[in-house]
Amino acid sequence: MEGNASITIYIQLFIVLTMLVGITPPLQAAIQDVINTDANLQASIISSTINMLRAAPDGTRVIISLQDTDCKAIIENSILIYNMKVSGNEKTVIDDIIQNPTEIVHIEARCPQKLTLKKENGRIVVA
Repeated sequence: MEGNASITIYIQLFIVLTMLVGITPPLQAAIQDVINTDANLQASIISSTINMLRAAPDGTRVIISLQDTDCKAIIENSILIYNMKVSGNEKTVIDDIIQNPTEIVHIEARCPQKLTLKKENGRIVVA
């Protein structure tokens, strides 16, 4: 009786492990798709917020809430580099912000935090 029970346990364990091996690749692909989409969305949100600030009068402040993940945003003149890491998967998005005369001082922020920007004397700086 004990021999049959242990054989049954081994068979069930084998079936569960086989199912896990079959499910893992599609699950990893789905996770990577979510990360790619999320990184693109966050980069677009940051870019559009900066573009609105560029058109605003001096003294205007905006607060950009960055995600609660391992990410980094670097803004240099008209380029945004947004890098996001989740569960060993990484995605970097490079976004070209609309050009206009407003200068953006080098800005670098790590997540999670709030990035407060201010338009001051025709330049965008960290407030």
